[in-house]
Amino acid sequence: MSDVDDDAGEWSDYEGDDDCLDDDVAEEALDDDQESELDYDNGAVASIPGAGRRNQQVVSLKQNCLDCVVINFERFHQAFMSSGDPALLWNLKFLQRAYTSNIIKGLSLQGRLCDKYIDFLINESLKELDIGTFIDNRCSLKAIQERIVQVGHSFKKVLLKSPYCHMEENLSEFVSETVCHLKNVEIIDIPRHCNDETLKNISIFCTKLKELHIDYSSDVTEAGLELLCKDRDTECLIQVLSIKLVKLSNHATIKFLLKNMPYLEVLEFTYLPSILYSIHEEDLKNNTLETAKKYNLTKLDFSYSYDTKLELFLKVSTEVCPNIKTLNIHIRSEKELNLISRFSNLEDLTIATMLQDPREPRIDINNFLKSNGSRLKHLKLNRFSLSVSNLIQSCPKLENLTLSAVEFQKHATKRASSNTRLSSLHELCLEDITFSEQYAEDSVTDILLSSPNLERLSFKDCVFMFENSEINTKLAKYCEDCMLQYLRFNNCNVELALLESIILTCPSLTYLAIDSCENISYNDVSNLQMLRNTASGFINIVFRDLVSDDESYVYTDYDDFSDDYDHYSDDDYDLDDYDGYDAFEDHVLWFA
Repeated sequence: MSDVDDDAGEWSDYEGDDDCLDDDVAEEALDDDQESELDYDNGAVASIPGAGRRNQQVVSLKQNCLDCVVINFERFHQAFMSSGDPALLWNLKFLQRAYTSNIIKGLSLQGRLCDKYIDFLINESLKELDIGTFIDNRCSLKAIQERIVQVGHSFKKVLLKSPYCHMEENLSEFVSETVCHLKNVEIIDIPRHCNDETLKNISIFCTKLKELHIDYSSDVTEAGLELLCKDRDTECLIQVLSIKLVKLSNHATIKFLLKNMPYLEVLEFTYLPSILYSIHEEDLKNNTLETAKKYNLTKLDFSYSYDTKLELFLKVSTEVCPNIKTLNIHIRSEKELNLISRFSNLEDLTIATMLQDPREPRIDINNFLKSNGSRLKHLKLNRFSLSVSNLIQSCPKLENLTLSAVEFQKHATKRASSNTRLSSLHELCLEDITFSEQYAEDSVTDILLSSPNLERLSFKDCVFMFENSEINTKLAKYCEDCMLQYLRFNNCNVELALLESIILTCPSLTYLAIDSCENISYNDVSNLQMLRNTASGFINIVFRDLVSDDESYVYTDYDDFSDDYDHYSDDDYDLDDYDGYDAFEDHVLWFA
């Protein structure tokens, strides 16, 4: 046996069939790994002492083993390809089935993915394949495609989202041929490299497809889109179709898709509300309103709708789309807000008021929340006036809440009872809040004290008032008995004393992010790093300073550690959702 065999052969005493690896065992391992998957933020982080630690001070045995596998993958791969030892091969096949996604991520961040590893890494146990990861590491399209021909039937989700590619001119042809071998795929995400030929092949070979994302594919035409549900041997099962910026000459194609995709629930297209209105007007003109179809759509985005016609669009949409659960909209009046109340199944609402003058009075949203809040799970409010006590009582199912530039009304002096708590709330983002404004401090405190299961808290563009203010004491007191794990300050005037109090008093905290905060310097974060060693738990401190040019800092590519954060931007979109955001040249200093 080779040296590699000697080293790795001790993993197992198994002496059975080397082709046997029980599917149940592998699946159990996969399930067990979901909560402790390796979290490589960047290959360079490995050079920082202790950077591999996640949420704990002692590295788990499994994580140590997987780190070792990634670092020494050449030896493991050599053993897999050449060893004849049954026990060693059993272990290597188990490793392949249970941890391929971890290995791919680790090798990719180190730039070590290559053609010779593809047979091991792209395998039948891999349910989600990001082709862009391999292309970014300069793997050849030929090697990738040859392997997909062999094992592509096992994939449930396939992505190719890499925005910058050295083989751009060949990708459309590659994608068109590749989809022919994805007979069991349910999700395809290829924003830029789709054409009509690809859509034709998808309709023929990907008969189980449920989601298709081709948002920026300029070569897609109306005829190609219609191929998805025309002249098929099987029923079209697509539930989500995202064609946000695909160019269409008229609304006929959208009408065709709505009519011929019986399971369609989400149609992402920039001008969908105006098209629904045009279809309605056409039915009205032809006197066919009574027989007009009501759609199964569960999501609508009005953020591109012209405000002069928004009221008309809303009236029509509430009639033809009665099942809407997710809504993104800007409004100007209470009348438009009342029309939104007609969507009786809303669970996810992103809503902002468009003010001509920032001094205009905010629209009061309390009555809307009283009538519609009981079903809401995700809520983003921008530039509204509200009572926090009403919010707490009206929206008991909230899981995510973003309040941006809101005007707080007089808060309740009586603490909400356990029956009216926001017990399901686990993410809270406060943006553009000035704590010196009337009722702001008490209102935010009420939300925190009414959210016993809050795990993520973010302050963005907030102004704290530390003189003659109790916010420092209140936040520190709240941290003593809470479930908070992630805390982020982004472009805030937060002071060092508050951060020190939080580190010392919040035993559940695992991540503290300080992003572009003018009062916090590199030296301050160094002091926090030392202070956290005396805290009850281990805290990862992430610091970003966009101003400093000090080359002595240890920089890595900035990867938003909390992609689950939903920061409310001025256009109602999350910046993280835009393609190309990951390429934005931010940098981070990671203290681990």
